[in-house]
Amino acid sequence: MLHGGMRGRRYWNLMGADGTSFIPNRLAEQDRCPFRHGLYQMMRNRVALDVFRSITEADWTDFVVCVHPANQAVARLPEPVAGRSNSVAAFRSLLHPGSVLEWDALEVLEAIVAEGGTPEWAGWMRDKYLLGKA
Repeated sequence: MLHGGMRGRRYWNLMGADGTSFIPNRLAEQDRCPFRHGLYQMMRNRVALDVFRSITEADWTDFVVCVHPANQAVARLPEPVAGRSNSVAAFRSLLHPGSVLEWDALEVLEAIVAEGGTPEWAGWMRDKYLLGKA
């Protein structure tokens, strides 16, 4: 049963609340917990943002997954969720449209440099995260 893996946690109640980013019937369609392989942290973060929005005066929150352009291992789930093997696509399929954004890590780095990030910092980031040269 879907709820068995998160016993004692309130995630399922929060994901089913009014105004949530999650589509409850999509969650119910899954034969296993859809968050068991790599989607758990994304789920926790999206739930936290939904709760934040519900207890503040915020009209919206953005949830962004920043993906390394060459990291195919993190992008592929060991078992498909909602018929999808790509982790971001699978997670997105459980949510209302616009509930998760995806950014390319190299594009983020280039945008920071364009706004005044130092060449030394940019080089360190490229080396550290294997992003190559601009």
